[in-house]
Amino acid sequence: MVKIDEENWELGGIFVDDNYRGLGVARAVVSYLCSETDLSYKNIWCLPFEDLNNFYHGFGFDNPKVTPPESISEKHLWCNTLAGYTKKVLLLSKHIE
Repeated sequence: MVKIDEENWELGGIFVDDNYRGLGVARAVVSYLCSETDLSYKNIWCLPFEDLNNFYHGFGFDNPKVTPPESISEKHLWCNTLAGYTKKVLLLSKHIE
């Protein structure tokens, strides 16, 4: 988790080695980060590959309902244009009430 400002944090990319996939490692890490981090912020931003939409949706991430911070918007644009990824990168957020 990376603090952007007083109201926004970004959940960075997570990679699980092929030898450990299917064991729930990513689920445990994301669950921990979303529940154990300082809850004084209002939004967690996430930029996952398109095929991980359902995974992150299970943690409450969805299409943003508020305007993302400029750094997140710029990173999202970069991921889908200049990064050279073969998969589309989504912009998701989780609002904390």
